[in-house]
Amino acid sequence: MAEANTSQILIKIYPNPTSDILNVELLYLDTFKPTEIAIIDQLGYIVFTQNITNVSDKTIKLNVSALAKGNYLLSVTNKIHYSIPSKLIIQ
Repeated sequence: MAEANTSQILIKIYPNPTSDILNVELLYLDTFKPTEIAIIDQLGYIVFTQNITNVSDKTIKLNVSALAKGNYLLSVTNKIHYSIPSKLIIQ
């Protein structure tokens, strides 16, 4: 499990590594309000995005089975473009 933590936000992603379904658990204060999850490859290209429409959902399931094996960066962003990165491995 990978975690990204600031004083206001905790993001847990599991299982990590994964090959199909990735759980992204968001624990944050009301001031953060996440709006998008992006997965970025090692070259810096965004290879997956999902808008977060219901911020009351604390765990979001992502199907990452279409992504190639490798190392990625998962980023959770809010509307003012504040981003929290987490390392992700697809196997």
